Amino acid sequence: KRTPEQVRHYIASLDIQLTEKPYLNFVRIDRLTSMDEVEGILFFAIPDRLSGLCSWAFYDNDSADAVSTRFASGCCSIVTFAVQENRRKGRSCFIGLLDPSARQLIPADELTFVIPACRFSEMWKTMEHSALFQKAYSVVRKRM
Repeated sequence: KRTPEQVRHYIASLDIQLTEKPYLNFVRIDRLTSMDEVEGILFFAIPDRLSGLCSWAFYDNDSADAVSTRFASGCCSIVTFAVQENRRKGRSCFIGLLDPSARQLIPADELTFVIPACRFSEMWKTMEHSALFQKAYSVVRKRM
């Protein structure tokens, strides 16, 4: 942000609230035993994978913010936005890790894509009918 005042205003507008959970645990999805305490599904995605994830998120959601990216720290973009979206039962997914201080910690060709748990429960039901299983994406998938 250009000025300290802009930073303060933006942070206040995020309405970040403390969670009641004492800690945050990142677990690979194939090692989860339950989705009960999950806040979101996080993908580290190269552009071709990001294309598929976005197509899947847009499949049943015509909203302008079906997939969004907002100015944020790395942690905010992969944790806070998912937690907030769950609290409001929203349907947005988030592209993140655009913060230069976070970019230096990950491969140059990766971004993150976060699906809040409340949205994932909807998207899971549409997966096999979405672009992920259509011809165009099968061609893209071969490049990965």
